[in-house]
Amino acid sequence: SINNNAKKKVTNNNNKKSPLNKNTKDKESPQNNNNKKPAAQKKSLQSDNNKNNPTNKSRPQQNLKKKQNVHPRVAAKMQRVAAQRKKAAKADQEKRRENNRMAMKQYAATMSSGKDNETDDVYRNILVDMVFDMIDTNNDGGITNDELVDYLKQEVGVDNSSIRYLFTALDTNADGHVSREELQFAFANYETPALYRAFGLGSQTTQDLYQDAVKEIRSKSMGEEDDKSKQAPELLTKLADFIFNIIDEDGSGEIDVDELRSHFKEQQIMDQMIYNEYHPSDNSSSQQQLKEDTTSADIIANEKVESILEALDLNHDGVISREEMRQGFQQYDPRTLSEALGLPVL
Repeated sequence: SINNNAKKKVTNNNNKKSPLNKNTKDKESPQNNNNKKPAAQKKSLQSDNNKNNPTNKSRPQQNLKKKQNVHPRVAAKMQRVAAQRKKAAKADQEKRRENNRMAMKQYAATMSSGKDNETDDVYRNILVDMVFDMIDTNNDGGITNDELVDYLKQEVGVDNSSIRYLFTALDTNADGHVSREELQFAFANYETPALYRAFGLGSQTTQDLYQDAVKEIRSKSMGEEDDKSKQAPELLTKLADFIFNIIDEDGSGEIDVDELRSHFKEQQIMDQMIYNEYHPSDNSSSQQQLKEDTTSADIIANEKVESILEALDLNHDGVISREEMRQGFQQYDPRTLSEALGLPVL
């Protein structure tokens, strides 16, 4: 027991802090000072160290998605499959077109067989719908001059000038599109044999027979006794130049979109002012009415610009040249075209 007490005394004496040990412990290294600093301050110091140390700069994230290399054999097989599908789709489309051709010719033959008028109307409407859907390839509800050319050159094989005269005879409002209603009107009112020949629904035709058919259709559409496009071409040229000079404000020899829009907007505002004069509105002020008229004129003007460009700008360069205007008056009914341009003539 005496030895145990002596050992405890020695241990307690060693545990006592000497002045040397105390001073040594109080002197702390900078590393220990950093460890005792607040967490926020330590974080700022670490970010500063990262900025100063180029090895610690954040690296841009690498794109982990690598392009998969396709084996040449697999790529070649994929190309063959795509080509086969494309060929099959084209063959299927051609087969449907051929079936439609056969059906159209059958309907045309049925109508020519001399049945009652009520049955003829039913068959004619079906026939017109089939013809229209065949030509209107983009399904926008209107046949353009280009669509008619593409169809008839393939089906009949005639030149563009004859097709153009057919188009302008069918486009009765000169808006650059043949609507379904316009085509139905033509088949109901014009010479049926001529229409069959013009659309390739009968037997094969020659260029001369086709031109004769188009002449019959144009004569019927413009009035047999008043076909001005044949009687006075020089007068139509003068009329075309007169209207062209009115719209071509800067005298550049071309009518651009802005000039067309300005022309149609002025025409629409004038028409609306005349209408408001005879139909005054008690529910709106004159200033509000003018604002509404201007907005309406802008919308209508933009629609008419698109229509006239589609009708006359055949090379699709965005402007109407003097020659295109003259050709338009030779091809369209001059009364219809001048009215579409906002300058009706008797």
